[in-house]
Amino acid sequence: MYDVYCVLNPMYPEDAMIHFTKGEQSINIRNKQIIHSDNTPLEDHKLLEPVIEMERGVNGKMTFRVPPHNHLYEYIQDNSTFFVEENGELIFDGQLRHTKKDFNRNNSIEVEGCMGYLNDTWLPLYGDTNDDPDVWAWDDLPESTWSKPWRYEGMNIYGHMFRILAGHNHFAPAYKRFDLGYIDETIGVSRNYHYYILFNYESPMYYMNQLKSTFGGYFKVSYMNGRRRLDYMKDDMSNLYDADQTITFGVNLFDYVEELDMTNFYTVVKPFGAEYKDSQGNTKRHDICSVNDGKNDLKASDELLQRYGYIPKRIYYDDIGRSQMPSTDISMALKLRAAEDMSNQKLKNIKITVTAEDLHYLDTNIKRLTTSSKVRIISRPHNVDIMLPCSKIKIDLANPSASKYELTNSEENVNYKDVFVKNGNTTLSALMSMVYKKGQNIK
Repeated sequence: MYDVYCVLNPMYPEDAMIHFTKGEQSINIRNKQIIHSDNTPLEDHKLLEPVIEMERGVNGKMTFRVPPHNHLYEYIQDNSTFFVEENGELIFDGQLRHTKKDFNRNNSIEVEGCMGYLNDTWLPLYGDTNDDPDVWAWDDLPESTWSKPWRYEGMNIYGHMFRILAGHNHFAPAYKRFDLGYIDETIGVSRNYHYYILFNYESPMYYMNQLKSTFGGYFKVSYMNGRRRLDYMKDDMSNLYDADQTITFGVNLFDYVEELDMTNFYTVVKPFGAEYKDSQGNTKRHDICSVNDGKNDLKASDELLQRYGYIPKRIYYDDIGRSQMPSTDISMALKLRAAEDMSNQKLKNIKITVTAEDLHYLDTNIKRLTTSSKVRIISRPHNVDIMLPCSKIKIDLANPSASKYELTNSEENVNYKDVFVKNGNTTLSALMSMVYKKGQNIK
């Protein structure tokens, strides 16, 4: 069912012959070989306790022990890469990051998932060429033009991700490169007109985290025709597919936990944008007073204020106000962002976590669970019948039936989008409509 491949030296082609010397003996070994397989009884093709851990929005990892009798025990290098296939389908790849040999000479290895490759390059300052960003390519510019900062401003999410991966692929060796996969362009659709990225010798992951902290969503690795892709997904269940199995109490449901968290809830927000210098040279921050009847706060509805009281929160949006826009447009962008965030906060953050078994290992006709699937959970003792996304997976490659799946979601009992944000007589929906009419500034 599962095959684990090792590429001894990824800087060479997978079908290359790698030369090793053992004492006076010279050996040539094919670069890519199977190091573990369920399809063979040979003990020299087995790993001890091979486990893959994957979590939605988090780089995965694989751990295992290589016994001395494994046929690749002496040939694994400190930069070796590993690939895991299930019935010929690639489900994980990454590079060795840590090894430790025990008393019995078993070599414990930790493999970091391939998303870690995005920390291994940088995106340098480069020149203001006045090229059209949609046709610009890294190889078109000599290094002498990298002396000035270049901003990507007013681009959609796809454009930002294209530039980040183009830079990474330019500097990375072939085995660390990514294809640009599915990008949900609805992420931050009402926010990104004022956002820019300034490359300054940080890693691609650094700039990706800037996008994620500003617009939300999460990154995931997918594979198509054996090629690695990077996807940017919206952080909800809209991009998940319905699993063709049900997790049921008494069948494959092992644990059920329900939590309630009201820690970060607020009913009044005072938003501030980036710092700027006024005409007297004083340092100030942008606010919303000029577009909010002289007031710098937004309040929830009377219903919520009466129930929960006045719970204030000050929020700083340092990415709003850095670009060259009229001050009123900056204030309106700030007001829209604060209103959006207030509408999206969860009044009652109910977190449900379920641990279960994948029925795929009992019936191969059932599609396996992944972090891109959502599953129906039925448990009469807990009075639950709900769809939950699969958020964390721990696959035991040697004993697949022992694999564990964690399904977690935060359900919203009340959402500000249903009760609106109080702003005189202006509701959130009206506020958004008003801002979108400023077509020359909204992209």
